[in-house]
Amino acid sequence: KKRPHVCLSDGAGTTCPKEWIDAMKGCLVEFFGDNVLINKPFAGGWITRSHAKERPFMQIELSREPFDTWEGKRERVFGALSKWCELKLWMDH
Repeated sequence: KKRPHVCLSDGAGTTCPKEWIDAMKGCLVEFFGDNVLINKPFAGGWITRSHAKERPFMQIELSREPFDTWEGKRERVFGALSKWCELKLWMDH
């Protein structure tokens, strides 16, 4: 089944502030293109629900589709995470 390159999950809006996941999607789009979705096809499972009880949480799932090498995917993820961290959104929460 065809999947997005990246699926972000926030337990259907229950595990972290909306602005966090929207900003993460924007950062990931810069590195992966428009093939980034939130809660489609997954809204997060046991891990997301369990860890969100401890602190705000979002899950990032990468497609196994060979659109890039594993190293290339890793560099894209690190780039997007670095950009998201620069936003310092958690400072307000």
